[in-house]
Amino acid sequence: MAARAVWEIWSDGVPTRPNQWAQFDAEGRSEWLDLTRVGPYGLQGLSGGTYHLDGQHVTDRSGLLLALGEACSAMAPTTAETWTRCRTT
Repeated sequence: MAARAVWEIWSDGVPTRPNQWAQFDAEGRSEWLDLTRVGPYGLQGLSGGTYHLDGQHVTDRSGLLLALGEACSAMAPTTAETWTRCRTT
């Protein structure tokens, strides 16, 4: 079950290394994205500056949202939830 493996990573606190979500399948990435929607994460780093999107692990919508979150704030938990409000076409 992908959720269990994701929760094990998060059990010690908010992940601090980029792309930790990339090891999971679609179900695991979705679970990871769900975890970014809860918690006291402040939006930081969204205005100004240059952001570098590491898209090498993006294979679906959840992966894209997680990568965008990391690019904009150095870690997905702080902004990935913001990107879930974006409409994809």
